[in-house]
Amino acid sequence: DEDKTTTNDDIVSLTKTYHAAKTDFLDAKAALKACEDKGKECKKEKKAMLVPAKEFTQQSMQLMLAKLKTIKESKNLDAETKLVILDAINQLDDLIDTIKEAETKEEIIDLAIQAKEIWDGVKDRVQQQTLLILKESLSGTIEKSFTVADLARCALAEMEDNGKEVLTLQKDLATFDKKVEAAKEALKPAEDTKAVEELTTADVKESLDTTKAAVKDAKKVLAILLGKLKSKSSKLCTTDD
Repeated sequence: DEDKTTTNDDIVSLTKTYHAAKTDFLDAKAALKACEDKGKECKKEKKAMLVPAKEFTQQSMQLMLAKLKTIKESKNLDAETKLVILDAINQLDDLIDTIKEAETKEEIIDLAIQAKEIWDGVKDRVQQQTLLILKESLSGTIEKSFTVADLARCALAEMEDNGKEVLTLQKDLATFDKKVEAAKEALKPAEDTKAVEELTTADVKESLDTTKAAVKDAKKVLAILLGKLKSKSSKLCTTDD
């Protein structure tokens, strides 16, 4: 469905299918090589290669297509990049239709080469836009985390006013605050980039990886804090409080 938005879950699912198809293809390839090493004609093995080779190529195309459709949804896509991405999507759609009818080794190889050429033409832009989306997502998560911390502070203040013990919860909140601050600090090199091309530098990619890990740690601490609040029949304040 052309109108259906491609999600991260779709990418994860397609990646698993791609790797499974790749394993089947490599197994068939190994079986053919083992046969040829014995000096045999290997007609059976050559024929058996076609199905996994076709499936692997098709799954490769499907994964490329899904990644491009995800990038297409980016709000910060410049006009030129969007045209390049849309053209690649259309070409891959055509190749996927074509490979369904492929019956020979030569047809499959030719289509695989065409797919690789399409991907090579856009992969740098894809990497840049993927990192940009990640940066924006992490930045948004960090800002929300500061809001959550304020709502937690409000909840603890209410509990304390009602005579409840909050020392352990305050320690958890302090840990959460530190984790969020660490994430914000780690993201600075990525936030300071002036152009999307800068996102692919080693320092910035490291910044994004470190931020990702810090955000993950903060979420774990938050889950513990919320669990303790719930156990004490309490919860975060609302934004209206």
